[in-house]
Amino acid sequence: MLIYFAAPLFNEAERAFNRQLTEKLEDRGCAVFLPQRDGVESNKPPWNEMAGDELRQAIFTMDRDKVLEADILLFVLD
Repeated sequence: MLIYFAAPLFNEAERAFNRQLTEKLEDRGCAVFLPQRDGVESNKPPWNEMAGDELRQAIFTMDRDKVLEADILLFVLD
């Protein structure tokens, strides 16, 4: 079972919450796609070689594919 975990990333507290909840889910046997951890990292190859529009398209494509692959969509809306 794959969970797509969508949540705010505006500050370190939100990112830490996302990581902690992801770890708890994974400890219980769930596979989790956490974009902040598993998504495109613009400062690492091959992403760091992409121009703005190309990078935005890569992020969109990866996230779209993972949403479609997921069994559960988990959204944090606080």
